[in-house]
Amino acid sequence: MEELFEDLLLSGVGRFLSRIGFIVGIVLTVGFFAYRLKRNKKMKKQLENGNKVRAAVMTLICEAEKKSNYSGEEKKDYVMTRANQFCIDNKIKFNAETTDRIIQEIIELTKQVNTRTSTKTESWL
Repeated sequence: MEELFEDLLLSGVGRFLSRIGFIVGIVLTVGFFAYRLKRNKKMKKQLENGNKVRAAVMTLICEAEKKSNYSGEEKKDYVMTRANQFCIDNKIKFNAETTDRIIQEIIELTKQVNTRTSTKTESWL
């Protein structure tokens, strides 16, 4: 009789531990996916904000280029100041280094495009 009672008790403990293991596994899996989802949402938001800032900087560079009485450095300061204000208005964290890098990339791209265009025009003539 004691053996039967011990078997029932052990099988009950085994089932209990098995259920606990299953529940812990489910909780860990759900937690992991929730963490990844949150991280992915944060990354998506950062990419969207980066695209917004890049588009605004492109527009601001076009505005700055129209100011013929500004030097290159003054135009860059103008774009940086307006980009900072854009970030404040849109509740985006402003990063001066990243914005400066974006400005430099756009300037280099326009220089390359302008060089190619003038070269093609000259060779065509």
